[in-house]
Amino acid sequence: MVDSRTNYAKDISAMLKEAYGSRVRIFANVIPISVRAAEISAEGVSIYKHDPKGKVASAYDSLTKAGIGVMKLTRYEQESILNYNAGEQTATLYTRDKTVMRKLDYYDKKVGPFRNLSDLSFEEAEMVLAKIRKEKPQTQCAFRQQSYIKDRLFYEDILRTEFKKKHGKIERFVPHYMVVEHSPWLNTWYEDCAVIKIPIEEFDIETLSFTYGDSHPTFSPRIKDGKEYRKKLYTYQEILKVIEKYGLPQDWNNEGQFGPERYIEVHVWSDKTISKYL
Repeated sequence: MVDSRTNYAKDISAMLKEAYGSRVRIFANVIPISVRAAEISAEGVSIYKHDPKGKVASAYDSLTKAGIGVMKLTRYEQESILNYNAGEQTATLYTRDKTVMRKLDYYDKKVGPFRNLSDLSFEEAEMVLAKIRKEKPQTQCAFRQQSYIKDRLFYEDILRTEFKKKHGKIERFVPHYMVVEHSPWLNTWYEDCAVIKIPIEEFDIETLSFTYGDSHPTFSPRIKDGKEYRKKLYTYQEILKVIEKYGLPQDWNNEGQFGPERYIEVHVWSDKTISKYL
């Protein structure tokens, strides 16, 4: 276990990478120090039984997924490993088999799913954000920049333009937003968070586009790190190849320590499937 706050832990991590990084794979995932984890020896149970929603259980789950990502396992083997490590709790994992891929929408239970700021007028959307900043100042949404609505409309225009170039089916002017598989970071955005999981086969994939990371930093002129998925929008078949190469961002960059890409953003350009969940 690692206490990432200390310089000692950082020095040891750097030494390990320098000494062994060229010979063995060293995952970015770390298991944090936790009092709850220390208690399991006395309790005689796994961390998944003792503290299933804690940061240590989440870290082990992420490490397991990262390890599976570099192994050639069947779908059954993957799900068996994840279910075992999660104490038989429900777990899913992306594979090339589209029936395993899930898209998730995170939302506040008090508000409901698929409430899209872009469906409002500019003035109405600004009022909603102002209300969040006043009534829920500690939530992630309250920390959005003052120009957020203007920026959002700017990036949505880019998404729409790029999707048209790929001959995607646009059945609504602005998309609904989802992500591929569970994002621990997004789970912290709301006071009373809930999630909807929708299998890929429920969608017309011609109405879906993807960015490897949130679309705002993906197309931001300020991000100039040269990564191949910057400034790019993908179709379903294209994103499969990107995931095969890089894995899921949340498995290696949930904390954002390696860049702004923490999840794969999905743009749903149709109401047909979404309407079933409203």
